Amino acid sequence: SGVIISRHQTKYAVLTNHHVIAETASHTILTVDGTLHQATLRKTDRLNSLDLAVLEFESKQSYSVVEMGRSTTLQAGDPLYAAGFPNYY
Repeated sequence: SGVIISRHQTKYAVLTNHHVIAETASHTILTVDGTLHQATLRKTDRLNSLDLAVLEFESKQSYSVVEMGRSTTLQAGDPLYAAGFPNYY
């Protein structure tokens, strides 16, 4: 599971956990409408020590992009949610 974090024209970026992606040259993203997209792993030095990965795919379809919050406004005890959907193909 992951979340679309950006869109530039027809290119989307998806943030996910590194442990859920296969260590292969090809990756596939299943979007909420049931479409499979070929994706590539973006090399990001900032994520090296974290269990995070960014995948990119292209589509002319319009998908929602998450609204990013500010971690600086979080305080101890604030609710935090994680969401996704199972891969069903």
